[in-house]
Amino acid sequence: MAVMARDTWTDSRLDDLNQRVSDLDQRMEAGFADMRAEFREVRAEIAATNRALVQLNYTMLGAMLVGFLGVIATIITQS
Repeated sequence: MAVMARDTWTDSRLDDLNQRVSDLDQRMEAGFADMRAEFREVRAEIAATNRALVQLNYTMLGAMLVGFLGVIATIITQS
């Protein structure tokens, strides 16, 4: 079994590693910002759909109420 040679960490290599980690952190933050923006868009779409469903429910309730009142008025006038 081969033994790997031990690397030495010079200041320049440590600086390079530090820069790579810093770049990774910046890329991750940019990615998270993109995800937050996408989630805001999804939440806005869900809210719009929710408003539309509420309006539809009120419209259907109003139509049913008018229908029931019509039936009741017809029954009262026919008796």
